[in-house]
Amino acid sequence: PPLPEKKLLAIRSLGYGTVDKVFLKYDNPFWQPTDVYQVLWLDGFNHCGNKVDQDDMSAWVTHGQLQTSWFRYIGRFNAVRHQPRVLCCWLSGEGAKFMETLSDDEVRMGCHQVLRQVLDRPDLPEPSYMERSKWHSDPFSVGSYSYIAVSCDTTGSLPLDLAEPVCEPVVHFETEVMYPMLLFAGEATHSSFFSTVHGAYESGIREADRLADFYLDPVEGMKKRDA
Repeated sequence: PPLPEKKLLAIRSLGYGTVDKVFLKYDNPFWQPTDVYQVLWLDGFNHCGNKVDQDDMSAWVTHGQLQTSWFRYIGRFNAVRHQPRVLCCWLSGEGAKFMETLSDDEVRMGCHQVLRQVLDRPDLPEPSYMERSKWHSDPFSVGSYSYIAVSCDTTGSLPLDLAEPVCEPVVHFETEVMYPMLLFAGEATHSSFFSTVHGAYESGIREADRLADFYLDPVEGMKKRDA
């Protein structure tokens, strides 16, 4: 049977995007263990590589534009705990997706060139090694994690709606109870910690507790979870 309309609306409304990490290894570290380098473009171009007026960021991104501007989706570089020779570069959105299609060397040098600009060090030695995530290319994830999209303001959908189980009424010892037929877990269903690993973990515990409560007391168990 189809899912309830409220559930379908939540699935359509909540956003799901791509955030990737590129790890750059440098033989001679030039940063402190707590350093973070935020990337801000001050040349009047947006992250799509288009000249814009004021805050208009709505220009459509083409494949050709991404070839020359994917690196503008880099948000920051930061030191990595317990890895003194490694910097982590963060990319998001269309630029992250495009980055996944490039060769290792193109990504390594593209990120390094941005870092040279950020630090104003054109002579900065190249990284000796690079590793990256490819969340969008992974057929089992097709992205990294969820977010509260602008469409949620219109539909009113929240992660709580995505977490709500699909139940069917059944009779238990002459009492009608709502039997949980289909449960939902994952970071996108956590009302506070969506987009996080601990949110996904807690959502799994939540649904396991929901089942335990129901089987211990079918009448009061679901009431407890609904409270």
